[in-house]
Amino acid sequence: MSHVRRGPWWTMPFLALGASRNIMFPEKGRDIPFQIENYAYIDGFGRETVTFVRTMQIRRGRRRRFDATMIYSPARERIVDYLGTHQHLAVDLDLVVTDDGGLRLTSGAQRFFEGRWRSGSR
Repeated sequence: MSHVRRGPWWTMPFLALGASRNIMFPEKGRDIPFQIENYAYIDGFGRETVTFVRTMQIRRGRRRRFDATMIYSPARERIVDYLGTHQHLAVDLDLVVTDDGGLRLTSGAQRFFEGRWRSGSR
């Protein structure tokens, strides 16, 4: 990974908390070695699902993970990316095939779920 960055100093507590759930982390750096593992399966709701586990070697002895699980949502008519080990964050993804045959992925609406507290609908 060529560049891992973070927000201003006041985001550090949130990033550290996110590291405990494999969503985000407070470290930053350049030329970070990483590995991606993909798992395709049918989830407990009968949906075709792909999970991506990204492991980064931030510095010697410090590994961080970023986990994401993607499903297609007929109700939202798009792919939804659930982030982290507990899938508290959901992000709508729009995919477009470009003129040169590439794939453009654009993040859309984001929602947060924690117990009874929800910032949007699944």
